[in-house]
Amino acid sequence: MKILAPNKRVGFLRLLVAIPLGLLAAAYSAGPVETVPFGSISRGETVYLKACSACHGERGDGNGMAAQYLYPLPRNFTTGMFKFRSTASGELPTDADL
Repeated sequence: MKILAPNKRVGFLRLLVAIPLGLLAAAYSAGPVETVPFGSISRGETVYLKACSACHGERGDGNGMAAQYLYPLPRNFTTGMFKFRSTASGELPTDADL
């Protein structure tokens, strides 16, 4: 039996923890979503809390209950920096990007 190096063991253990947490988050988020007008803030909040907050945190700061088990760490949305946007690097995204 081949023994993994310590840094590879940590990554493997994180993966073993992340997979069940991801499945749990997917099962939890698959529940019914309350019916509200399309595009309303409360609908977005409901979806975010069910599907995203486990990793990104309730406030979007990247400190959800599963965040410590993930690599790379979940994105911190409170900084205003987004991976995909129409503005140049280093500039804040537009409302249309959101």
